[in-house]
Amino acid sequence: MAQTAHVRRDAAGTRGRILAIAAELFAERGYAGTSIRDIAERLGVTKAAVYYHFPAKDRILDALVEPLRAGVEGLAARAPGMAPGEIIDELVAIMAGPGAVLRACVEDPSAKREIADHGIVFDFDALGRAIAGTGADAEREVRARCAIGAIFGGMVRAPETDAAAALDLEAAVGRAARAALGEPS
Repeated sequence: MAQTAHVRRDAAGTRGRILAIAAELFAERGYAGTSIRDIAERLGVTKAAVYYHFPAKDRILDALVEPLRAGVEGLAARAPGMAPGEIIDELVAIMAGPGAVLRACVEDPSAKREIADHGIVFDFDALGRAIAGTGADAEREVRARCAIGAIFGGMVRAPETDAAAALDLEAAVGRAARAALGEPS
């Protein structure tokens, strides 16, 4: 029994390392420019070991994008009952984690196509409506979309930083989003 638990824990660790290496390589070389062989070589395992955990490269991309999709979807479901600043703060936190994956998705047409082909959708429109608020005029709606654009652009285009600087980046992106909305930071 203890042996089985150890094997599962080791498999989960290998899966996590595959995802971390894939995210690094997608950021460095793009999704299309990264092969299963590249991932296996960087990880120091065989291609078969990677295929054991992920039957195809697109499944790796799906696994990397899933936490972002789930976070945005969960926030969109809760957003109508939240204050605009709370929505902004949570969206910044959601977007802060998967920066390398976001860059791969935004800058690589093949990654965007894979994500679309798999039906992965990010409902930023619902977040924009919630940030704008019920009965918002046209200017408030535009400002809400600009706030989301500030978050997306700030987090996706941000330079790689250490953990302390990343916290400052999140604060700066939150301030930019609030400024786009016309609210005090």
